[in-house]
Amino acid sequence: MNIIAYVILAGVAAFIFFQLRNVLGKTPYDPKQRRRERMSSLETPDMPAENDAPTEKRKTAETIVVPAKHNFIEGDQEKTREIIEALNHIKKHYPAFATEKFITGAKKAYTAVIEAFTENRLSDIRAFTEESVIKNFQDVRDEWRDKGYSYENSVILIESVKIKDVAVKDSYAEITASFIAETVGALRDAEGEVIQGDPKKVTRTSDIWTFRRPHSETGAMWVLVKTGEA
Repeated sequence: MNIIAYVILAGVAAFIFFQLRNVLGKTPYDPKQRRRERMSSLETPDMPAENDAPTEKRKTAETIVVPAKHNFIEGDQEKTREIIEALNHIKKHYPAFATEKFITGAKKAYTAVIEAFTENRLSDIRAFTEESVIKNFQDVRDEWRDKGYSYENSVILIESVKIKDVAVKDSYAEITASFIAETVGALRDAEGEVIQGDPKKVTRTSDIWTFRRPHSETGAMWVLVKTGEA
């Protein structure tokens, strides 16, 4: 190849280099930087960057512990406001507290207590039931036993559980909840005759139970301290 050919090839190469530099720019390719650029393009106003100040919406989400529509609260607007304030006060003492979690636990407790009372296995609920409540249950069972009564009861459906009242004291908090359930049960006398309830009929029942939890104890359970009918 003669010198003229070399000159021509060198000129073509230089032309291509300058064209590529104009198109691609002078910055070397950095795959990490490219990834950061792609990720930043996915951010939306609802997803602020980590170094951004929290929005009012995020602050609210961190403190409110009940659903926006307050589906788990029983009471008028003023009562609802009082309950929300009290629940948020509980959360200050107990950061892991969540209303939905409490409602789920209350449902499980309700079913467990009914089953334990029906089958006279009250020791099964001693871990989350105050001793005075256990004693009241046991007194009823002992009276029925002495009279020769038999009892049967089953929870078919828990229709609703709503927070009716909240009390925050210096050392503990109490939540009172109303339960509406469908049950089937009957109390029979010594001859086997039904004297209360109907073993073939679903009955709609309403109860009001109160649960208590101390502020200071880590891992403490909500304990059933009071039961009654609505």
